[in-house]
Amino acid sequence: METIRAVCAIIYCDGKVLATKRADAAGPGCWEFAGGKIEAGETPEQACRRELLEEQGIALQVLWYLDTLEHDYPEFHLSMDMFVAPLSGVRDRIADDEDRRWLSQDALLDVAWLPADERIAHILGTMWDQLFAEEHL
Repeated sequence: METIRAVCAIIYCDGKVLATKRADAAGPGCWEFAGGKIEAGETPEQACRRELLEEQGIALQVLWYLDTLEHDYPEFHLSMDMFVAPLSGVRDRIADDEDRRWLSQDALLDVAWLPADERIAHILGTMWDQLFAEEHL
């Protein structure tokens, strides 16, 4: 089975995290944490910064590694490095719309996540206070 290496950013701002809607055939109408595939020659951190700039127009200043999620889809194995990216003031620039939503801890399961991202949402739900404690941000 092919392994796809990818990254995602858990973008945290003002008590909420950013979810983005997937538009392609791999998960139409499903939600995910922003990110994408790691390109040849890139580190996971470089890929995360590039993807967020390209896809969301967000230049990440602070970024820290959280964990690597392994997930088997029917067609491939996903190995995804997860990063936490605390930002200030970005919610003023990125408002909720049909393709992006800011979710609080109690709203994490209000969207239909892709399977791997749903696992991340569950992790966030149980570790919210520890992950987003003042000393980490």
